[in-house]
Amino acid sequence: MFLLRRGVHPFTRGIAVSGLNRFLAVRAIAENLDDLPYLIKDGSGVWVNIGQLFHALTERAASTNYKENKTMMKKTLQRAVFTIAGLLTLAVPLMAADEGYPLRKKYPALQYITTTDLKSQYDNAQIVDVRSKIEFNVIHINKSVHLPMSVASFAADLEKIRQRSATTPLALYCNGHSCEKSYEAADLATKAGFKNVFVYDAGIFDWAKANPDKTTLLGKSPVAKEKLIPKTTFTNKCISYDEFKKKAASPNAVVVDIREPVQRDVIPKVAGLRNIPSDRMVELINKGEFKEKQLLILDAVGKQVEWLQYYLEGKGYTNYLFLDKGMLSAKD
Repeated sequence: MFLLRRGVHPFTRGIAVSGLNRFLAVRAIAENLDDLPYLIKDGSGVWVNIGQLFHALTERAASTNYKENKTMMKKTLQRAVFTIAGLLTLAVPLMAADEGYPLRKKYPALQYITTTDLKSQYDNAQIVDVRSKIEFNVIHINKSVHLPMSVASFAADLEKIRQRSATTPLALYCNGHSCEKSYEAADLATKAGFKNVFVYDAGIFDWAKANPDKTTLLGKSPVAKEKLIPKTTFTNKCISYDEFKKKAASPNAVVVDIREPVQRDVIPKVAGLRNIPSDRMVELINKGEFKEKQLLILDAVGKQVEWLQYYLEGKGYTNYLFLDKGMLSAKD
C-alpha cells in the first residue's frame, strides 16, 4: 500500500498499485524521475521521492543476491515498474492541479484545501480571513472570522477561537493564488502547534464565484457576481506617475494619499496632496464627498486602491484615477 502526495494534500488517499503493464513508458522517463516533486510512503512510514524508489528497487533487483533468485528478481522489477506507473498516473492530474499556485513550492510542508472540499467541510471547518480590515469589509466568506496576519498576536488570537489540539479543519485564506498571507498564516499556525491546518489558496474570489450564497460583498449576501470588479476595470483606472502629477495640477482635482501616517516615510511632490487614511476615506465616499471632483488616489504599492474601488463603484463615482503601483512608481 502506498500514499502519494504533492507537498502534503489534505485528502491524500491510500492506493494499491497492481496490474499496470506500462514497462516501456516507465523506462522511457525513468531517468528524469528524480526531478519529480512527488513523494510516496509505504509500510515503513518514510516519505521518499518516486524516482529514488524506482532506482532503489531496480538496483536491488540487479544485485548479486537477487541474480541468484530469478523469481524474486522478476517480482521486484515488476513491483518497481507497476508502482511507478501507477503513481505517475495519479501524478498527472495533481501536477495540473498545482498550476496557477506559484507559492506552493515555497511551502511544501503545508496542507491545501480546494474550493470543493472547503464547501463540503463548510459547516464543520473553522475558516479564518487573514487579510486587512478594508479587504475583509469589502468581501469575505460568510462564516469566516477576521484575524489579520499582520497583527503580532495572531497565534494567541487564533487560539481564542480554536484550540491548538482541535481536529476540526482550520482553513486560512486571503486573496488567492499569488497572495502569500494565507501561506504565512498557516505556516505560523502549524509551527505554533495547531493541528489540522489548511491553506485555502484559491482565495476569496474563487470562493465568491463558486459560492455566492456563502459570500458577503459590501455587507450584502448572496453576492451578485456582476458586482465583482474585473481586473481590466481596475487597470483602466491606473495611470503613470507623470500623468498623475499633471492631472493633480488641475483646479478640479482632489489628490489623496490613503496610506496610514506611519507608512508615509516618503512624501511625493504632488500638488495639493492630502493624507486621508483608507478607513476615513471609505467614510467620506459613503457620504458622497468629492463626487463632483477629479479624484486622484495613491497608496503604498497599488494594492489598497483595488479595495477602495469597490466603494467608489458602489456609490456611483466615475471620475477617479489611481497611481499605478502606488508609491513604487514615484520618481521624485
